[in-house]
Amino acid sequence: MALGGRANSFPQKAKIKKSQDFLTVLKARGKGVVRLSGQWFELKAVLTQGKVSSRFGLTVGKHFSKRSVDRNLVKRILREAIRHSVLTHPAESPSALQSRTFVLRLKKKVPVPAEGARLNSLKKELSEDANRLLSQLEARIQAVSYTHLRAHETGRNLV
Repeated sequence: MALGGRANSFPQKAKIKKSQDFLTVLKARGKGVVRLSGQWFELKAVLTQGKVSSRFGLTVGKHFSKRSVDRNLVKRILREAIRHSVLTHPAESPSALQSRTFVLRLKKKVPVPAEGARLNSLKKELSEDANRLLSQLEARIQAVSYTHLRAHETGRNLV
């Protein structure tokens, strides 16, 4: 275990922190942009060719979750889903589109959970929705990568 218990934490360069970087992803349009929506979350990704990298950002607005305790819970759940996703390990999922920048954001009000079983079911529901969106994004990346690889092999240009 590393100092401070950060053995499994993400490098700082993998996180989107500046509002301008969030806006760049959220306002992106056209080729290489993937938009997915689940029950609780929206995911928008920008896929580009270039150096192998993955960057992510999380937004949980006060409009959808008034209490900071609940916003932090949602962000912890999202970070855990991202940590276990293949998307954050680009070496394990080679593709023609190597650079991935994605933003996950809450799209619906979170009810103030009570203790016990209700809180656990909410956590499970949020986690399943985040995992579902991330696996859909990975499938979309693989499909696009396969199409680009086939076009490259045949000498066609898809751009």
